[in-house]
Formats: sequence, C-alpha cells, structure tokens
Amino acid sequence: MDQAKDMLSETGFIATLNITAPIFLLMALGFFAVKSNYFPAQGIKGISQFVARVAIPVLIFRALAERDLGEILNTPYLIAYSLGSLIPFFLCFAFARRCRQQGLSSAALYGMGSCCSNSIMVGFPIITALYGEAALIPLALTLLVENLLIMPLTLGIADGSRLQHLSLGRRVLGILPTIAKNPIIVAILLGLAVSLMDLSLPSVGSSIMDLVASSATGTALFASGGMLVGMRVGGLLPDLSAIALSKLLIHPLAMLSAFLLIPGVDAQLAQSAVILASAPMFGIFAVIGQQYGHGDFCAAAILPSTVLSFLSISVIIWALLLFQPFG
Repeated sequence: MDQAKDMLSETGFIATLNITAPIFLLMALGFFAVKSNYFPAQGIKGISQFVARVAIPVLIFRALAERDLGEILNTPYLIAYSLGSLIPFFLCFAFARRCRQQGLSSAALYGMGSCCSNSIMVGFPIITALYGEAALIPLALTLLVENLLIMPLTLGIADGSRLQHLSLGRRVLGILPTIAKNPIIVAILLGLAVSLMDLSLPSVGSSIMDLVASSATGTALFASGGMLVGMRVGGLLPDLSAIALSKLLIHPLAMLSAFLLIPGVDAQLAQSAVILASAPMFGIFAVIGQQYGHGDFCAAAILPSTVLSFLSISVIIWALLLFQPFG
C-alpha cells in the first residue's frame, strides 16, 4: 500500500489509471474477442465457471489456511461490511416499491443489484493489484457477507409472494443447503478449519495452488468482458440508472461511512472493502433474476454499471489513496 501511495503522490490521478486501465482493457479484449467471433461465446461460461468454482476457491482456501485464525475472523469488518451493504439494499428496495411500484421479487432484485459486487471478476484483480495476496482476506470476508446475508435476504424476500405462508426465517433456511454447496463457502470453511488446526500445506499442494493462482486474474477479467456481449439496455433507463447509481456511488459511500463509524478495522482492509463495494454488480445477477422472470432486466443492468465502473472505481481509488480516510 505504501508503494501505491508513493506512486500516487508523484503522478496523481494518472497513477490510478495505470492501475485500473489494464484491468478494464483486458475486459474490453474479452468483449471484442467474443463480439468478433474470434473467441466462442459459449467458451466464456466455461472460463467464468473455472474462475468462480476452481481458481477463486483455491486462492481463498490458501489465503485462510496460511494465516492465523485471529487475523481472519475480523468481526468489526463483517459488521461494517454488512451495514454498508444493507443501507443501499433497503434504499433501492424502497425506491422500487414506492417509486416504481414493483412487486416483492423485483424490488428484492433491485436491492441485491445495488449492493452485491462482482468481487470475483472485477474486485479481486483490482485489490490484488494494489495490496497483493493480503487482499484475499477482505475478499473472503466480503464473500461471506454476500453469500450468508445479502443473498439469503434477497431470495427470502423474492419468494415472499410464492411462499407467503412461511416466515422470512423459514424461507431463508430453505435456501441454506444450496448456499452450503457454494464452492467459495466450502473453501472458506476448509481454510478456517486448517487455520484452526494449525496445519501446514504440503509443498506439492502449494505448487498446484500457485499454478492456479497465476491464471485467475487474467481469465476472470477476460470472461467478465466476454459476458457483456449481447446485453441490451433497451427502454429501461430510469430503473437501470437507479441501480447503477446505487451500486457505483451509494454502496461505496455507505461502505466508507460504515468503516469510519465502526472502529477496529485495519486501514488496508477498510480500503479494500470500499474498493470492492465500488465494483459493478456480480455476473450471476442475471441468472438469479431469471428465476423470477426478470432475467432480461437484470442482464441489462450489468452493462451500464460495468462500463461506468471504469471511471467510478478509478476516482474512488484515487480518493482513497490520496486522502487516506482510515489513517
């Protein structure tokens, strides 16, 4: 972090673009490779699944397994990130219900889109470029909040009309088996178990994980760009603008406020949280929306938030490194 700060002090905003531009250029490469049919569109799904189901779980497992348990279980971080995510969730949910007259399922998706970041495909490459492998700790904690709080909350509300005879708690419990099968959650739990038992990873295993790690960042960005091909905004501009504004501006500002209010979080972790919050909405947003008949709308929302995030993330990183709000 000191190196990034020193570089920034010398060249200002241009230094920030030197960090973010290669990331978004690689995304653009993925987009144009698929758009021109140089790379098959169906291959993007395989790459993204490799990143989400193999590469990132392996990286998170190693990051947790090789660290002391006390360093990992950061309760203030979990509380702050939860608070910083719930604020935009309920603001966007209320906007959808009161201003746009949306149903429960649609409003819940508005909320999820406003606070669930593309932490794996976009956030992960950015924070590792800034902080190295130390950034995997806030990434793992962030994914815990998203998978164990925001996603169950969203699905519990979205299923409200269909399962209104059940309480919200019962609805949430019904999706826990699916969450428990999530490779990222499994990797986090296994990593915590290895850390708790103070076990050492075998050298062969570490070498394999090194090979996987070297492929994760580039493939994630390439796939993220390729996934944008075919998405259309259509006549949904008012709704999409609200979600994009909430995701790219309100979410990082709420996260900044939450980490300033809640003490006990290392400055680097807090900065990572704000940067992760500034990432566009996650790729499976459209897949989840499809389950409730809103797949096209959710897919359309990903495009403007991803394109605009190049500017918003660059500005946020520049401001964080310049003003150092967490000390």
